[in-house]
Amino acid sequence: METNPHPGEKGSELEDVLRQFLNQHLPQRFRSASGVLIDAANNRSKQTDVIVYDALSSPIYRASERLQILPAHTAAAVIEVKSSLNSATLRDGYEKIRSCKQLKYEPMRSMDRSATTTNLDLTRPLGVIFAFSSELSLETTGIKMGELNGEFHSDHWPDLVVVLDRGFVNYGMGPPGLSAPINWVGARAPAEVGGRYPPPFYVRVLVQETGDATLSHFFLMILAQLTFFPLRAGLPDFDLILGRGLGQSMVLDAYQFDLNNGLQAVPRELQGVPRPPEATIEVTDPAGAKIGILEYGQWLEDAGFVWWHGRIPLAIILKAVLGDVDRVSTYQDMGRPGVEHSSLLPITSHEFRLWPVHIAANSNLIARLAN
Repeated sequence: METNPHPGEKGSELEDVLRQFLNQHLPQRFRSASGVLIDAANNRSKQTDVIVYDALSSPIYRASERLQILPAHTAAAVIEVKSSLNSATLRDGYEKIRSCKQLKYEPMRSMDRSATTTNLDLTRPLGVIFAFSSELSLETTGIKMGELNGEFHSDHWPDLVVVLDRGFVNYGMGPPGLSAPINWVGARAPAEVGGRYPPPFYVRVLVQETGDATLSHFFLMILAQLTFFPLRAGLPDFDLILGRGLGQSMVLDAYQFDLNNGLQAVPRELQGVPRPPEATIEVTDPAGAKIGILEYGQWLEDAGFVWWHGRIPLAIILKAVLGDVDRVSTYQDMGRPGVEHSSLLPITSHEFRLWPVHIAANSNLIARLAN
């Protein structure tokens, strides 16, 4: 590396060396690249030297050899690479790490899965400053970190500062009565506590003189982070997929499903027009207590569906009336909490009006046509 006199090119070469090392040794689920992180609110980080991300689930919004744009919630670690560490490059590393850590990181969703059977899910990236050499001793580096920690919010601190072939500075934590702190990679609680109160732990800056074993220790700390990094779904929030928050949309045409799962055009005069129920059936128990209300909605000439607002599942009513319900499904109504609706049914309004007879014949419920 000393044969390259240009500091910018030398820095790029060192970043390449670290990325190549990681890509040769990381579990295949993860890859490393240089790039920018972007969160769901379209906030972006500064360009980051090395991003370790979940390659199995992460879409790549921009792909190039020197710069990728990646979703923030799939980044397990961000690493700033320095050819030489001094007060200025340490501060620069803090700034770059902060630009990544201050993004909005989504909590675990129903589509995500924990990587282990523990309740430890590290959904925020590990922040690392990795230096190939240093003008500062490790002790002085720790002291400088303490000074910078007073200027930066603790959520945005680097978790680990590494000086190759010399050692590293990280954090240890433990309860007040523990004299020797537990070695932990970052200034974080052992679990991301969400809205709960954190444990009564002290967090201490630790200087680790590891010499030639520094690279191995660094890699093991990266592996510790990856072990507890959950399998995040690559899809964005369903609100974004469904079009909420995207601004005004223009509807040109509309189609509706038929009984064979094909699509038929909706007449222009019916597009966007609410369809009120055409018939209503009240259901009670033998003592006259109200069980619920069925409403019929016309769909096509030979098909309709029903809404149900009641104390028992709609599936029970449909079973009593139709008998064979293998092709029938029920859903929670997206517009009315507590209301279910059926899939399309091969019934007309006239046939629906005969349902009270079927309900009485096949259950102990009483039904009457309300309109």
